[in-house]
Amino acid sequence: QLHTDKKQISVGFIGYPNVGKSSVINTLRSKKVCNVAPIAGETKVWQYITLMRRIFLIDCPGVVYPSEDSETDIVLKGVVQVEKIKTPEDHISAVLERAKPEYISKTYKIDSWENAEDFLEKLAFRTGKLLKGGEPDLQTVGKMVLNDWQRGRIPFFVKPPNAEPPAASQLPSSSSLEVATETSQKDAEEEVTATVGEASEPVTEKENENSRCDTDSEMQQILARVRQNFGKINVVPQFSGDDLVPLEMSDIDEELESFSGEEEEEE
Repeated sequence: QLHTDKKQISVGFIGYPNVGKSSVINTLRSKKVCNVAPIAGETKVWQYITLMRRIFLIDCPGVVYPSEDSETDIVLKGVVQVEKIKTPEDHISAVLERAKPEYISKTYKIDSWENAEDFLEKLAFRTGKLLKGGEPDLQTVGKMVLNDWQRGRIPFFVKPPNAEPPAASQLPSSSSLEVATETSQKDAEEEVTATVGEASEPVTEKENENSRCDTDSEMQQILARVRQNFGKINVVPQFSGDDLVPLEMSDIDEELESFSGEEEEEE
């Protein structure tokens, strides 16, 4: 009922680059209508997408709002393209601080490092990114690490705001886990013995009929609770104003006469 006085509605998706604006539009359309990429700057121009006959979606390029974030924070958020960063090696120390060391070691096959510069030098020698004279190319290697960070190749996550760790009382202790496993095993054994005992007893036809009646009554009770409003489903075809104009019989007669005349000429 919103904006019922307007014939068409345009909904724009505005926000930081690389946050999923195009992905939301693709989800609403249930198909790929917008190009998506894990890096910033994939959407370069405005794009209009028809969601319904009266609703249009606008996919906009990312907008960077003025904020108090540092240059490193902006880079690690994926707002800036890595190719446009002049000194990528300056932001590697923040990556090493945020990601766990075991994840870095597993990703780049480097066991230990003293600082960000030492890490980049070892990575440059391992990957063969060297300058003339055998000097490590820190800029190229820094861009590699930032690309991996923006594309999600380095495992990292952030807890939701105001998230509190579970209290010690809520965490299950080892003794309670042992008791729970023992009780579950006992229950399972009792169920197995009960089923074996029931299977050994002969089942009569009356018992089978009673069980079938019970299952049928249970299904009827379940179906009786289901309520579906099929009145909201639009099954009537919609036509434009030109399609609703009634046909004139004179036009149809003229078309039939012309068609019959053409057949006589062919004969």
